[in-house]
Amino acid sequence: MMSIAALESVVDVPASKITITVRPDHIDRGAPRASHLCPVALAIAERFGVSSRAVAIFKRHAVILWSVDDHDSVDLPEKVVAFIDDFDAHRHVQPLSFELQLRWARAREAPP
Repeated sequence: MMSIAALESVVDVPASKITITVRPDHIDRGAPRASHLCPVALAIAERFGVSSRAVAIFKRHAVILWSVDDHDSVDLPEKVVAFIDDFDAHRHVQPLSFELQLRWARAREAPP
């Protein structure tokens, strides 16, 4: 459980916009209805240099796990939600680029 001191020392860094590009190879390697193998998850994982197992795609948002106790949860743009719906329904999809707005929040223990 996080202490009151740790909660008081949460640092919020301003949001950063990051461009993600879903390429044909992400689509080819992707698997419908598989959170970690969604082409969007593969593209996000590659962009940040993490395993695709560290990225979970849900209906309207993505969770990126940086470590056991550090993650970001981001809303996905509507065009990405439509892409995922089409991909999961085995409909033809095209490569796309989009921006994610990450809010880097980290909890640190307060100094003694």
